[in-house]
Amino acid sequence: MKLKCMIALATAATISTYSTELHAQDSTNKIKDNNVYVNIGVGGENLSLTGGNKTDLGFFGSLGIGYAFTQSHVRLEGELTGQTADYKNTSYAQGSFQAIGLGLQAYYDIKTKSSITPYLGGGLAVMGTGTKYKDNNKYGGGNEIIAPDLEIGLNYSLNRNIDIGISGRVIYMPIYDGSNSATASIIKTNLIYKF
Repeated sequence: MKLKCMIALATAATISTYSTELHAQDSTNKIKDNNVYVNIGVGGENLSLTGGNKTDLGFFGSLGIGYAFTQSHVRLEGELTGQTADYKNTSYAQGSFQAIGLGLQAYYDIKTKSSITPYLGGGLAVMGTGTKYKDNNKYGGGNEIIAPDLEIGLNYSLNRNIDIGISGRVIYMPIYDGSNSATASIIKTNLIYKF
């Protein structure tokens, strides 16, 4: 009887230990699959304005914090952006277009058998836009808008934590100064760090 009790206790202890190890391993895997990342983008942009006016090559920068759903190949990213570009030979204004945006991006990664991952994406941003005039260094013509965008790009995995990439984005800005609209064409490089 004592032997049966000892065997039962030993079996229960073994099962409990094994269950604890599985739980710990499962928790570790969940942490590893918790693909939180930071995305830094830097590039150039051209704006096409209402009436055929354009800007010189300008600057575009972005800082995003995202989460990658590994099973569905989908990424969601909150993003802060900044833009500036000088007006080019235009009768509209002598100065520079400037904008700051806060938005949400969604991406779909096209998985391949290599370190290169193409992706498609798009999003919406709330943007504050305006013009900084050269003659008096003041701002004017500002507006708050909701701007949609589309993006296509490639990421290259350097290691488990770091990706580098290049992408093209088009942003449509309706009524960016109260009477005109603009389309921004952007080429940027991206640095992604995955935690």
